[in-house]
Amino acid sequence: MDVPQDCELRMVKFNETIFWVHLVTIPRNNDDDGDYRVVITDITDRKRADEEMEQLQNQFIQAQKLESVGRLAGGEAHDFNNTLSVIIGNAELALSSMDISEPFHTEFSEIIKAAQRSMDLSR
Repeated sequence: MDVPQDCELRMVKFNETIFWVHLVTIPRNNDDDGDYRVVITDITDRKRADEEMEQLQNQFIQAQKLESVGRLAGGEAHDFNNTLSVIIGNAELALSSMDISEPFHTEFSEIIKAAQRSMDLSR
């Protein structure tokens, strides 16, 4: 006895409209006479819904990736600002114990300015 066979086919109408069908062939009887019943079902709406669902899932995955990148960048910026705070704090501490005429006074002032600009950029 033959087993029913089925497949999904992409078809094109005369006006070039695309549609999908599910085709099933079922033997009419138990002998091997080649007599089959064919059932054709239009599944175009289901296929379109599946395609839309796949597109939405891809968009959702992309949005999740972007959110992850944003969180990672935010965490890195926070850590970077913490490091800059330490640099600024130590440079200000060193600067406060220096006289303006000391050799590294200008350099420590420049370190503080650069670190503050970096903090502004990471915000």
